[in-house]
Amino acid sequence: MPSTFGPLQLGLSGLQAQQIGLDVTGQNVANVNTPGYNRQEAVLTDSPPTPNTPGELGTGVTVAQITQARDTFVNQQFRNQQSGLSQWQAAQNGLNEIQAIYNEPSATAISGVLSQFWSSLQQLAGNPESLATRTTVAQQGQNLASSINTVYSKLQDLQGNLNNQVGAIVQQVNTDASQIAALNGEIEAVTGGGQTANDLISQRANLLDQLSKLTGVQVTQETNGSVQVDSGGGTLVFGSTAHSLAAVTPTGSNLSRVVWGASGVAFNTAAGGQLAGTITLRDTTIPGLQSQLNTFAANLASEMNTLQQNGYALNANSPSGINFFNVTAGSEAASIAVNPAVTADPTQIAAASNPSAPGDGSNAQNMADLATTTVPALGNSSVGDYYNATISGLGIQAQTANQMVTNGQALVTQMTNQRQAVSGVSLDQEATNLVTYQQAYGAAADFINTVNTLLNTLIQTVG
Repeated sequence: MPSTFGPLQLGLSGLQAQQIGLDVTGQNVANVNTPGYNRQEAVLTDSPPTPNTPGELGTGVTVAQITQARDTFVNQQFRNQQSGLSQWQAAQNGLNEIQAIYNEPSATAISGVLSQFWSSLQQLAGNPESLATRTTVAQQGQNLASSINTVYSKLQDLQGNLNNQVGAIVQQVNTDASQIAALNGEIEAVTGGGQTANDLISQRANLLDQLSKLTGVQVTQETNGSVQVDSGGGTLVFGSTAHSLAAVTPTGSNLSRVVWGASGVAFNTAAGGQLAGTITLRDTTIPGLQSQLNTFAANLASEMNTLQQNGYALNANSPSGINFFNVTAGSEAASIAVNPAVTADPTQIAAASNPSAPGDGSNAQNMADLATTTVPALGNSSVGDYYNATISGLGIQAQTANQMVTNGQALVTQMTNQRQAVSGVSLDQEATNLVTYQQAYGAAADFINTVNTLLNTLIQTVG
């Protein structure tokens, strides 16, 4: 036989369930603009019935759980796209800095100073006896050498800064991984006790998003509520344990490499993210440009020195035999400089092709013609054209990075919209839920009032 007071408990369960539903709705509304927040939902289920004749009687409603709306596949796709975007953004930022270092085109950039150097030689060809013109050639040559030195030095400095960035990124990866591991432990403890850990899960999801900007990650959901995070060919987080990375500098190198801290095995930096973009700039882009700058400086010096050595200085009876530019093999761009003997005595510039011919400027003309003379070592390009090709290549790289960033931003926006469609808070939907729970709460209260009236009548009648 059912309990006389059973209906009161049934009505009370309705009040409590709808109150929780209202609380969850309020939580959603309050966090409508909170980054990384996932919409929550109170899952209601009917309470176990009690046996009765002629059939079972319900005992009300309970809140089975409070769930979060999330799609694991969409989240992984979002993080993949975010890693790719961060990698290209790192490339874009670095290439912008490199273009600022070259500062092309401008009168003070290498191409502008090179043009001025050729022009000074052309003037010398027309007036080989002028000491002022010879002095200008020596000065323009040194200006050109200094411009090359400066660009190379700034590229070297940028490479050092990028190396420091690699270390900072590795530290941030370790910090994020440690926090994710700690949250894994807390979530395991909460879910193991039969409770939900929605707020902790949201915090962890935000950290995973943040980590995916630094390096590409693959996230696997475990049955105990924790996640496994793989990156760079290894496991970064497993349960409540984080496996740290390290940036170590090998003997004989000034650039660090990223390894797994415990084993020393190389971390696969092609995983993506800011780390991959930064290392590509440091280890590939800048060394490539430095190599091209060395080739440019080496061939400029070689071509000029050949003509200088075989030509004749002012009023000289024998070939000059000295260099116009001095360079150190292997570091031509860093070391190129006008021969101090030429700087100290500009009459040593071999403007003539014949001995004892003060008015002969034919060799200076040959030097000026290097502006267009093809060089086999440069793929039959002139010295200037080879340098211009380097600048064009740099521009293409920057343009590619800009386009990839634009495309990446569009893809991340698209994936963000997909995430929002699944897990974002809709104020329209929450307003509907609010009315639904409010009416249900009122109905449950009316039910209790009705039962209370019946009980009062019964008590007064029997009593």
